[in-house]
Amino acid sequence: MEALSGFVTRGAGLDRTEDLDAWVSERRESCAVRIEGIPFSRMRQWYFDRDGNVRHESGKFFTIEGLRIDDARSGRRHQPIINQNETGILGLLVKRFNGAYHILLQAKMEPGNYGKIQVSPTVQATKSNYSRVHRGKSVAYVDYFLDPSRYGRLLFEQLQSEHGFKFFQKANNNIIVEIDEGHDVEVLPGFRWFSLDQVGYFLRRENEINMDARSALSCFSFAREPLEKGAVSAFLDRRPGLGLHERNFILSGACDEGALMSTADLEAWLEAKRNGSPYSLGFMPLGDLYGKGWIKSEMEIYSDGYPDFRVGVFEISSGNREINEWHQPIISDGNRKLNGFLVKPINGVYHLLVQGCEEACSFHGAEIGPTLHNLGSGDPGRGTPFAEYFTHPSSGNVLYDVVQSEEGGRFYHFLNRYMVVYTEDDIELPGDSYAWATLFQLKKMLEKTCSVNIEARTLISCMTCGGACG
Repeated sequence: MEALSGFVTRGAGLDRTEDLDAWVSERRESCAVRIEGIPFSRMRQWYFDRDGNVRHESGKFFTIEGLRIDDARSGRRHQPIINQNETGILGLLVKRFNGAYHILLQAKMEPGNYGKIQVSPTVQATKSNYSRVHRGKSVAYVDYFLDPSRYGRLLFEQLQSEHGFKFFQKANNNIIVEIDEGHDVEVLPGFRWFSLDQVGYFLRRENEINMDARSALSCFSFAREPLEKGAVSAFLDRRPGLGLHERNFILSGACDEGALMSTADLEAWLEAKRNGSPYSLGFMPLGDLYGKGWIKSEMEIYSDGYPDFRVGVFEISSGNREINEWHQPIISDGNRKLNGFLVKPINGVYHLLVQGCEEACSFHGAEIGPTLHNLGSGDPGRGTPFAEYFTHPSSGNVLYDVVQSEEGGRFYHFLNRYMVVYTEDDIELPGDSYAWATLFQLKKMLEKTCSVNIEARTLISCMTCGGACG
């Protein structure tokens, strides 16, 4: 129960929640950032190569290229895609204070962030950033993740995927390092220790905790190995400050008793989804898209038939980044989407209804996704299984309903709505595309390379930190 005690120990954080709230607001208000869309003709450090692809003069960071997608179900289409071969670090430093886990987080500016500043991981950096390709300032705390044994112990490390309809097979290394209690960490300007209660508080607010932090938080486990259900229940009974749903999410995340299927069967179910992919892909010159429904104007590359991907260039100046001024391409998405998990008690344990989700450029095929995955704005969901639970939820059953920003380093004001809905209905699953899984099983699947998609991870982070508790 040692690890579990760090999650359920209550008490004041090192800073009061209202002080952290004021600190984030002050950082946001004092962020003297200027972000301006500019014509392609003015962009510096980036250029169009002879194929029309967008590249950085260093040969690093990422490219924007053309992609041909053959879908066995719907035919051929073409779109731009972000091709970023390097793997970044999304790292959380964790330490116990007064028995309770705290996480060192930063207030970080990204050019595409809604609200400019969002609460971010201890380290959020591409390899180009932390190896200083841009010749800027070094990335704070990165040494803790490059050599964690010097400072404590490694709790988690695994590749996790990014959005598979905007990135080509992109993944980042999600790392959690627990610092020895005897090791003092210097808290630099722009960083604060957050208790898990405080993280949950900010997760219940719109656009406060960024996507990269949510991804890494989802990997934080109540227990590395399954605990005995009766012992966990007795342990939680001695913690009267826990709400009913929070208690049940912890129980679901710490035990595998009562699971409808074994974790091995869940893994086999996902592997079956990865066989027979409907997609066949091929890179093509970005310039060749312009005769295939795509338009290049002075300011944007876009298609009226595909609102999910518009390419623009921004000039950014900021005093709190590794470099103070730069240009970069950024992708806009005007199609806000809805993602949600159905939660149901089965055998006395909360189960989440998952589905096998494959996007054209997923890291290596289908991944576990939420019950409702990327239902587009304006789509009533007719014909989409279980959509009515989220578009017309029953009163009192909504445990979480918050708009959250997606990654602000590559995307501009890209917002999605996230929901967790409780039900006790008898549910018949349509075929084998869906399965019931406990939170513990999803935590175990997170230990496998790119097996749980980014939308599911956002929602799992809320269950982990008490944000999705009604």
